[in-house]
Amino acid sequence: MIRSATPADFDAIAAIAAVYGFDEPDSGVDVAYLHLVMRTGRLAVAEVRTEVGPVVVGFGGTVDSFGAAMVTDLFVLEQFHGRGLGGRLLQHLVGDRSQRMTFSSNHPAALPTYQRLGMQPRWRLRYLRGGIRHLQHRVDVVEVVDVSPEMWAGSRRELAHHWRRRDARLLHIGDALDPTGTAIVTHDDRSWTLQRMETRGDHATAMASVMAALPERDALTTFVPAWSHAATLLDDLDFEELDHDVCCTTADVVIPSTAVVLHPALA
Repeated sequence: MIRSATPADFDAIAAIAAVYGFDEPDSGVDVAYLHLVMRTGRLAVAEVRTEVGPVVVGFGGTVDSFGAAMVTDLFVLEQFHGRGLGGRLLQHLVGDRSQRMTFSSNHPAALPTYQRLGMQPRWRLRYLRGGIRHLQHRVDVVEVVDVSPEMWAGSRRELAHHWRRRDARLLHIGDALDPTGTAIVTHDDRSWTLQRMETRGDHATAMASVMAALPERDALTTFVPAWSHAATLLDDLDFEELDHDVCCTTADVVIPSTAVVLHPALA
């Protein structure tokens, strides 16, 4: 059975996420994340009947991103593969939405599942990690200012509030009141994650400007479209590609050129 999730399902969802490696504190699949998906999109579970009663064996979610239903997660325990549960979960989540997108993993079953519902591969979202460098001598950088969620000028205000609760820095690139771009950066000890960034200006300039606002030599992880000039800059700085997802969309979904960094689960 496929049904909408409730908070009572969170422990079962977390257990499934842990099987697939999402059990670390910074993996994102926690109570706050699940509440965000449930509140702003859809969260559903796949349930099967067993001798001890109904058991949750899979889950999936969507949020709205760029006018599309974006699949945030789609997981079914391996021993229950082959029953069509993943496809039924996906149909439940996006079946009534014509515009659909996701960032697909490289699991061999993932892409065909999304393609059956019209989400075709478009480009790679690269997971990059390296040392923060201050590049004022190489790249024109602009001022970066910390702002409150109430001042946030970027899209997806709900993400600014979500990450601010995790002590994220919300940044305006350029003028504080009329920024050319925005960024969300979280941190843990000497490691930073640039979760999301958009700009009306040059991507490489925006990336260099945000790095200039962070401690030099600390580690930075981020998620950059392969076509972005920001990816070229980070390649020049010898950032390592840890992994990549494949952006899959229906034909009517447009990812704007202002997107510099996109979160793989929340975009």
